[in-house]
Amino acid sequence: VAAAEVCRDQLVAQGIDLTTYNTVESAADLEALRQLLGYEQWNLVGTSYAARLVLATMRLYPDGIRSVVLDSVDNPAVNMYEQNVPTLAQALNTLFANCAADAECGAAYPELEVHFQTVIDRANAEPLAIRVTHPVTEEPVMLNLMGDDLIIGIFNALYQRNTIRFLPFIIEELYAGNASVIEPVAQVGFSNIFSRAQGMHYSAECHEEIPFNDFEQQRALASQYPKLANFLPSISVPAICAIWGAGTADAVETEAVTSDIPALVLAGEYDPITSPTFTQAAANQLSSSYFYLLPYFGHGVQDQSSCANQLAAAFISDPSRAPALDCLQNLSPLNFVTTGADILPT
Repeated sequence: VAAAEVCRDQLVAQGIDLTTYNTVESAADLEALRQLLGYEQWNLVGTSYAARLVLATMRLYPDGIRSVVLDSVDNPAVNMYEQNVPTLAQALNTLFANCAADAECGAAYPELEVHFQTVIDRANAEPLAIRVTHPVTEEPVMLNLMGDDLIIGIFNALYQRNTIRFLPFIIEELYAGNASVIEPVAQVGFSNIFSRAQGMHYSAECHEEIPFNDFEQQRALASQYPKLANFLPSISVPAICAIWGAGTADAVETEAVTSDIPALVLAGEYDPITSPTFTQAAANQLSSSYFYLLPYFGHGVQDQSSCANQLAAAFISDPSRAPALDCLQNLSPLNFVTTGADILPT
């Protein structure tokens, strides 16, 4: 909180108005850009928060939009912080169920969910010492990771197909006492901390998300999942928002967006942050929409799947009809990595 206050003071001292960095302002910027470029209409593509921005632009400036592609939607009608734990639990249940249903993964790791819970309990009792490299100074840094920290790492790994397939192996190696197996995951997670524009993040979140979330409700929902109960939001977030000075959005910004603009809406089966359920709910409010769930993928399927990009390109070419689904029906399964068959830990 103290660091955020210093950051806020530096931004304000530069003459930056923190109340003007939010979705409504960005939608106005998009509309101004469209007019400046001289486009009568354009197609908008947005993933995660950018999908929320596209939805806001559809609500405010519909005449300038020909079609939209929405991927892993940050649904404005969903109180994201309240739903963080249930959404992660849904993704983990998908992981455990799919591993059990996979002949090789199920045989190699028949107690995966139980072992996951044990790993979290152990690390909360005795944190794991993991060495990483600071992404800015390149100096070595020792992280003491509790079970709650491991959950954040697993959450991050659920974003990407390439890391999802390693998760059963990683959980079982941690259960066996091989803590070094998570060094690559911890390195990526630690580096990501330094890649986000925190000022923009707080300005938007404190303006349009935090004021509309009930943190008593968040804790009540989280308590239904004891192993995950301490997973996001950080206890510092409401305190930071209290001093940030971002203002509060109009309540209409937290309502579902309805529109007849042609829309292609995509979601990933393992998405741990924008639940496929909530992405589909956003699609249901769009009368000319097509919704597709991509198995074997996490968050932001267009970044991971050539099929998702083919669907988007075909739809933008002709938004009046559903794109051909040949590639969707021929997606390669997610082959879980297992000890012995695929990999030898050293």
